Amino acid sequence: EIAGVAIFLWRMRPAIRSVVWSSPDYARAAALTSMFLVVDIGLFVYLIARYEGELDLAPLREILALDHVMFIGVMTNVLFGLVNSRIRNPLPDLVQHVIVVATNVGLIGFVIGLLADSPAIKQTFTPILGTGILVAIVAFSSRLQVTKQDLGSLPSDLKHVTPV
Repeated sequence: EIAGVAIFLWRMRPAIRSVVWSSPDYARAAALTSMFLVVDIGLFVYLIARYEGELDLAPLREILALDHVMFIGVMTNVLFGLVNSRIRNPLPDLVQHVIVVATNVGLIGFVIGLLADSPAIKQTFTPILGTGILVAIVAFSSRLQVTKQDLGSLPSDLKHVTPV
């Protein structure tokens, strides 16, 4: 797995290096997804080595950190990028910044809090993480709604959508 991570990083290096981190596009989320995938595999390998394959011995907080890195760091960033690519009216730049920055800064802080077993760190970063995700849900939901006038311009494979 370590060799696979090294190959993955080597192949993703040009794409990650070309990301403009201050840009509101979702290339940042794709780069962050790649980085969180590496962190997730690294944390998984660490837990296997540390507990000699007996993950039942690992503290719950370490398992929760692993889960959060995968489900939010990898899957949520990918889903946000996918949804963003399918909406016809782009979100305002500020909203996109809030979604990406709050979700990922909140996640990083929360995972550090879990690994450090620090309630104060977790309590500080949980609302930041939650705010990023809630803003994304509201913003994407508002952009994904279809009205009756929209039905005429939809691709034929989406004509079955019920308008709001």
